[in-house]
Amino acid sequence: MKDLRGNQHTIYFDISEFLSTRFTTGIQRVIKEFLVRAINNNIPIKVVYFDSSLNNFQHLPNNEVNLFLKNIKEYKIDKAIYIDLFILNDEKKILFDMDSIWNAPMKREYLYPKLKKYNFKIYNFIYDLIPVIYPDYFYDKAKENFTPFLNAVFAYSDLVFLDSYSSRDDFENIKAKGEFTNKISTNIVYPGSDFLSDKGINHHKYDKILSSKFILFVGTIEPRKCQAQVLEAFEELHNLYPKLNLVLIGRVGWQMDEFVNSLKNHSLINKNIFHLQNIDDKMLSNFYKNAFVVTYLSRYEGYGLPVAESLTYGNITITSKNSSLLEVGKEFADYIEKYTKKELVGIISKYIEDKNIYEQRKTYIKTKYTPI
Repeated sequence: MKDLRGNQHTIYFDISEFLSTRFTTGIQRVIKEFLVRAINNNIPIKVVYFDSSLNNFQHLPNNEVNLFLKNIKEYKIDKAIYIDLFILNDEKKILFDMDSIWNAPMKREYLYPKLKKYNFKIYNFIYDLIPVIYPDYFYDKAKENFTPFLNAVFAYSDLVFLDSYSSRDDFENIKAKGEFTNKISTNIVYPGSDFLSDKGINHHKYDKILSSKFILFVGTIEPRKCQAQVLEAFEELHNLYPKLNLVLIGRVGWQMDEFVNSLKNHSLINKNIFHLQNIDDKMLSNFYKNAFVVTYLSRYEGYGLPVAESLTYGNITITSKNSSLLEVGKEFADYIEKYTKKELVGIISKYIEDKNIYEQRKTYIKTKYTPI
């Protein structure tokens, strides 16, 4: 990475939380793509993680990073090397935090000021400000960790990337309420959807679902997402259209035990309702490609990547009219405002009942929408 004068920097990239959670959805999908492309394009990047048992950072060689990214769930670290970030000889160096690093063992309120003394620049990618703006939608550990992390960003960061103008407004409004004198440059970077590919995929395991008419919802099952409302609407739609299916793709988050139990015990589960987890990007592309319509309802989003992904495949996409979702969906998405069953049933029924309207909308999206 070069600065404005063309000087080369070495990027230090912390994957401590990625190694800990081994998640393959959400933020981690973006991180995976960034690392693959950075390494393949010979960007001077050194991937590190904090080992709590050794109380120090370890450097993971790029060839081993690639091995990890190919088998995220099961790969065991083999050749990590001790690295002392505070005695590095690199004249120009950046710590680039892109993960949910506020939960990592090495707290940024301690690390950032120390790194600044050793001539590091601090860069961050912030996806949203949910733990501050809507704390009820977040689990306790993240709420406790996020504010000290954010304060460290306000105090020490040199550059913050954000994934929407909506998120940048939230970021700047929160910073303005504090007494921070640090001037931070910001840059908007929309996450792209071009990493989805369906070339050469054998998807026989899900052929029956993929060949049916189904509503798709991609996203972690969590309080601010509206899977419960979609399920309620689907129950009414199923009475009208018995062959219609609902496919929910995403891991189970927090505070959703009641919904997950009702889903597991639903009379239509694995018949017309399917909840799938551990679906990789290649398989996910097949679900986007074959969906009748896609829904992505949320009370708040920093970006809303599934909306961009869905539109990339020319799908009719129904989403919420709030936060960044209008920014992402623009005139190509269908919007609901009140999260009511009536709204969702009405839109989907319209597309089922009138094939001409359905095809016209699909054609408009396919011919006019430009993927990011």
